[in-house]
Amino acid sequence: KALYEAATAAEKSGDNEAIIAAYKKLEKNKQYANEAIYKQAMASMQLNRIDEAQALAKRAGGMTGPYAVQSMILYADTFFKKGEIKRAKTIYIEMRRRLSGDTKGVVTRKIVACNKALKLPENDGIEN
Repeated sequence: KALYEAATAAEKSGDNEAIIAAYKKLEKNKQYANEAIYKQAMASMQLNRIDEAQALAKRAGGMTGPYAVQSMILYADTFFKKGEIKRAKTIYIEMRRRLSGDTKGVVTRKIVACNKALKLPENDGIEN
């Protein structure tokens, strides 16, 4: 519990290095592992450590837990950020098939952004 409080305090401070350090300790606790790895990935992305963010997001996305879907979206985001737009789009399309509601809308907008970057029609790859 103290580790979780320290990690959330680091988040509130906005210090990404502190966030990574705190959640790295917390990931050893199975109850918080999915969240801890995802939060490290987010902080790494904020620090523009894209390869690190990608590896962490992939790990968290492969786990069961409340942050698995967000982690896979972040994983695709890392490819987009690296300029690997086709790879990002493939992941977004795969994710969209399994989602509903607001999250499906978010992923749909990301596919549209990929299409724009690839100079493709806006709805390319988007199936209802």
